[in-house]
Amino acid sequence: MNNMRQNGEYYDRSQAGRGQQGWREQQEWLEQLDWQGWRNHQSWDDQQERQGWQEQQDQQEYSRYSDTSRYASRQGQPTKTFARALTIVIVLIAIFIVGSMVPWRELVSALGAEPRSQADASEGSRPLAYGAQPGTQPGTQAIHSSQGTNLSGAPAFTKEVKLSDITDTQYLALINHEYAVKSKPSNWQMMSAWPLVPAIDDSVMLHQTTLSAVENLINDAQKAGAGNFYISSGYRDYNEQAQLYKDTSDKSTVQKPNHSEHQTGLAADIVALSYTYNSAGESIEEKWLAQNSWRYGLIARYSEDKRDITRIAGEPWHFRYVGQPHAWYCWANDLCFEEYIQFLKNSGGYSVTLDGITYHVAYERPDKGMIHVPDDMSYTVSSDNTGGYIITAWE
Repeated sequence: MNNMRQNGEYYDRSQAGRGQQGWREQQEWLEQLDWQGWRNHQSWDDQQERQGWQEQQDQQEYSRYSDTSRYASRQGQPTKTFARALTIVIVLIAIFIVGSMVPWRELVSALGAEPRSQADASEGSRPLAYGAQPGTQPGTQAIHSSQGTNLSGAPAFTKEVKLSDITDTQYLALINHEYAVKSKPSNWQMMSAWPLVPAIDDSVMLHQTTLSAVENLINDAQKAGAGNFYISSGYRDYNEQAQLYKDTSDKSTVQKPNHSEHQTGLAADIVALSYTYNSAGESIEEKWLAQNSWRYGLIARYSEDKRDITRIAGEPWHFRYVGQPHAWYCWANDLCFEEYIQFLKNSGGYSVTLDGITYHVAYERPDKGMIHVPDDMSYTVSSDNTGGYIITAWE
């Protein structure tokens, strides 16, 4: 009996020990599961954190690339990186889908072709009628008055201002063989033409005011069935212009470095994907540009019959932004820009009404660092790069 009791007690203790051991094993197993789960959770958190950090780095890199590609000055040929190539492909597909400007095959051909007739070597939100004035938007109306009304003599402005207090737009600065570029445009003023308008490649840059005017002109031309145009050349820096001048044998088609309007960002070479001709042998596309560019504040800068004045051969593709009233006067009176500046010096200016807006244009030479501006009208001021200032007011 005692043996049986002892054996029973031993069995009970053994069972209790086994229970405790089982409990410990269970606890260790649960702790192992908790630890493994925590490690898995931490590993997943670390992976998510690293992935989020990498996405943030990628986004920062993309932002840096976008800012650089949009505002930095371009030199030489555009860099052929995968990202830029992918951007071009996406834009081409988008244009093809919406059927915006031109047939696909013609666009691809144009982007890979040489500009027409030495155009590459040429000196060669929507804009308001001039600067920031309200009331008329040249790109929103396909038809404008072809003649100004109420044309009269120079206005008399009475308010004196210091030259140091004005903002010089330089829209009317004369740049030619005699008068050089005095400053290059700021990066914030420059914009990439592509994809707002068709261009020879995505390196084409223009002053934002010029780009807006050219965008409206190209869009309206396409809507009117006047042709499908693109920009073959825009802003050039000093080095690009110097290389172009060196490589061009016929110097009548190119200006010396620092004497090219392309260095201001205000000039664009606008060419058609294809040309048609009338019975007189005239290009319909070039004729439309010559007759309508003034509506967008652009002048056809170099015509063959003004070659003895401009010192540049006729270039029907080269356009320069000056603002609507000035572009209209040059067109209506068959004046090249040199002749227009001389006219302002001789006459003192004029007033004219275009599409319901009356413009007052005055020419002044500073007197003791002072010029006169209107006291009760909006206005802009531009130096002419020869010592004078042109004040353009509107009401």
